[in-house]
Amino acid sequence: MNRQLFQQRVIERAVNASLEEAETYSEFGETLSIKVYDGEVETYSLADEGGVSLRAVVDGKMGYAYTEKLEERSIDFLMSTVRQNAQVIDEPVTVSIFGGSEHYEKADFYESALHEVEVDSLIDRLIELERYVYSLDDRIVRVNQCGAQIFEAERSLTNTNGLALHERSNGFYVYVSVLVSNGEEKKTGYAMRLTRDIHSIDWNELAREAVREATESLGSRSIPSKKYKVLLRNDAATSLFKVFLSALSAEEVVRGTSRLKDQVGETIASPALTMIDDPSHAPTLSETTFDAEGVATKRQTIIERGQLKTFFHNRETAKALHVETTGHAYKPSYKGKLMVAPHHLIIASGDVTREECIERLTDGVYITRLAGLHSGANATTGDFSVAASGFYVENGTIAFPLRQMTIAGNFFDSLHDIEAIATDRYDGFGRLSMPSVLLRQLAVTIEQ
Repeated sequence: MNRQLFQQRVIERAVNASLEEAETYSEFGETLSIKVYDGEVETYSLADEGGVSLRAVVDGKMGYAYTEKLEERSIDFLMSTVRQNAQVIDEPVTVSIFGGSEHYEKADFYESALHEVEVDSLIDRLIELERYVYSLDDRIVRVNQCGAQIFEAERSLTNTNGLALHERSNGFYVYVSVLVSNGEEKKTGYAMRLTRDIHSIDWNELAREAVREATESLGSRSIPSKKYKVLLRNDAATSLFKVFLSALSAEEVVRGTSRLKDQVGETIASPALTMIDDPSHAPTLSETTFDAEGVATKRQTIIERGQLKTFFHNRETAKALHVETTGHAYKPSYKGKLMVAPHHLIIASGDVTREECIERLTDGVYITRLAGLHSGANATTGDFSVAASGFYVENGTIAFPLRQMTIAGNFFDSLHDIEAIATDRYDGFGRLSMPSVLLRQLAVTIEQ
């Protein structure tokens, strides 16, 4: 049975079974993954996964069920399971199934030409990429990874209120990682591209970027450990900010675990910081026109010149805090229950270039990579102490790479220490895109 017909049949059965309200939500995806190593295909896989979930109101309580098999007997399974699960729920339903928004944007996130890419041609291109990497520098020890993915995704939502939503998307991802050495010292470099237009990629520049990242870090030295003015390169800044986005979730506010609770309308950051959630942001291929409850998505400001304007809400948190939903209902998969998450956050670009930010460092540190964020950062308190790589900057000029270091501080305090935000922006995987960020001070401990 095809996907849309299956969901339609589930809704019809839900009505006939006298369920008070019901909703189906589906996600299906297909990913082609290829890795080459030493001129040969190392891995080749085609993964196809997905399923349909049902949530329904039974005797005033919300029951949940899901299936991966789209066949008639699966409908019987969903109906019985959702009733059973509702019986063990203690809390009554506080928010009904959504009836629909007044307007939904019309958008197409699918590039048909990408579906026609020839696999053999892609493999040849990856082998050529790996070969070119080795030609760039005699200090290259190994190409650690060289691979690509073509992915497609489709999701749908239907309910007993007559709402029927559907969208699909696809994308292409290519990456390369290298290891270089000048003796005992070894460094790695990484580069990637994410796009729907495979012909827009400059494959040679991708290789050169990874090699530069590695070779420019050789010859590292030490400096005294103290507080420095710090420039976080856009990708490093993105990885740090991602850890603390949960503080903007209304779920955390309701639980009482958000450091930003009761601060809507308050200044929580430097005036240099403006954060916008844009579900139509194309470079990261994460666009969407509706959230996991069927609420139409829209571009909206979360932080404006340092002032907190709103949290991320689904309909349940909005009701709990007596505000309107922001359309940020989220499911980690078709199996999951409703949560809250941003669609795609963008830190607005500033009015200075990254190079101009570097020129402001007379005795400073330029951070290019962070590690250990999951174990070294506390999303609730804001405290962090994480490994970092980067360069010492003297009198506005990058002087030399630094040995392994640790940067430490409190994220929420650092928001007030933002001196400038650059014009560059990193668009990688995840729910955040941001430029490089210049901080007035941060504790830096250097390996001696």
